[in-house]
Amino acid sequence: MITIGIPSAGRSKKLLKCIESIDLNTQADYEFIVIDNSKHAPLNHDRLLKNDVKVIMPEIPLSPSASRELIGSVATSEYILYIDEDMTVSKDSIDQLLKFMLDNSDVSVVGGLLNEGLYEYPIACKGFTPVHDTRLLWLDN
Repeated sequence: MITIGIPSAGRSKKLLKCIESIDLNTQADYEFIVIDNSKHAPLNHDRLLKNDVKVIMPEIPLSPSASRELIGSVATSEYILYIDEDMTVSKDSIDQLLKFMLDNSDVSVVGGLLNEGLYEYPIACKGFTPVHDTRLLWLDN
């Protein structure tokens, strides 16, 4: 299972298009967590609930970084994909990223696909320090 975390600035149409692209193009089990940072009107939650989306409304709008940290703190899966609400995914792209993580246990972070001419491969980072460990090292400030 993978948690798909989406910080939102209140753009319901873009968010729903993003969610629909994931629903149509992903085979893996996933959960959605959306941080609703709407400044004026909350997202249209009735429509989002139909997509089985967990929506969190902070008391004050959060920065994208703070939104991602909140998503990480409530996620229930081992893997988290952060995606912006104005993005859509292509067929099997999330499945490919997840497969790369599962096949390469020494990789801590995987980004989008890097296209190098004839070759296309995920951007990966080995030896990434988890957020919890950075707090222990006082690197989170």
